[in-house]
Amino acid sequence: MVSIENLAPMREIIASVCSRYATLAPKGIVLPSSSTPYNPLSATIVTYKPARTRYLNKKPVCRSLNGIRSLHDNAPCVSCDYRRTCTPQIALEIHYRAIPFRIMLAYTSAKNFLDFLRTLHLNNRNVENTFVEISVLDRGKWGEAKFALPNIDKNNR
Repeated sequence: MVSIENLAPMREIIASVCSRYATLAPKGIVLPSSSTPYNPLSATIVTYKPARTRYLNKKPVCRSLNGIRSLHDNAPCVSCDYRRTCTPQIALEIHYRAIPFRIMLAYTSAKNFLDFLRTLHLNNRNVENTFVEISVLDRGKWGEAKFALPNIDKNNR
């Protein structure tokens, strides 16, 4: 019998190959198929992993989705001359309406996600397949992602 846990590596590979990048903007999360930001966005978490991105003039010029090897030239990050200028991130793979998306979380958004993970672990919940509500706080030039389990409608209890 195949359990859902046995399929986790396959789900991660499919999500990585098929993901579209969603942008974390001050007004919400912008999906590539829409110019209107979603705030909040309710989605299912597929997986997450460490990542690094090097920006030049606010545009990504090099990225690693594992923090070990560059996607740009497959060079190891540890020997890269620009490593100190990379932004450490978390690559969050989600499904929204059965479509895979990737959101790159940096600094406070990554910290908020790690806090959310601690909450899940305290409640003995796995992060994979967790339905989550991602809201974005407007911080002027950037957006800060916050993570929460969706509220249950009090009228339906």
